Amino acid sequence: MPNIGKLDRFIKILSISKSRDESGQVVLTTSLFHEAFAAINPVIGRERFAAEREMAIRSYKFLIRYKDGLTEEMIVEFEGEEYDIVGLAPMGNRNRHWLEIACQYRRETPLVG
Repeated sequence: MPNIGKLDRFIKILSISKSRDESGQVVLTTSLFHEAFAAINPVIGRERFAAEREMAIRSYKFLIRYKDGLTEEMIVEFEGEEYDIVGLAPMGNRNRHWLEIACQYRRETPLVG
């Protein structure tokens, strides 16, 4: 488990909601679910081939104090960029002391909250 001093980066966890505008188009909006200080570990970059191009993938693992209610449908905002949550792993005493959040850089158009 980390030393509390390692939680030295600030992240925001955003929930995504869908609604429809006047013309019936789906509109995605974000709202703040939680703010936390985190320990951050970059995951070694991978490259995928999509449409015959190489694409670098930035992945991180964020470790925060446990927060109930977090889901993989949420996103993490770190240093102004959005990351999709791809995995959640509770850790520590009875799995409720720490939460490791595995994320990948969000390639889609950033959401506006």
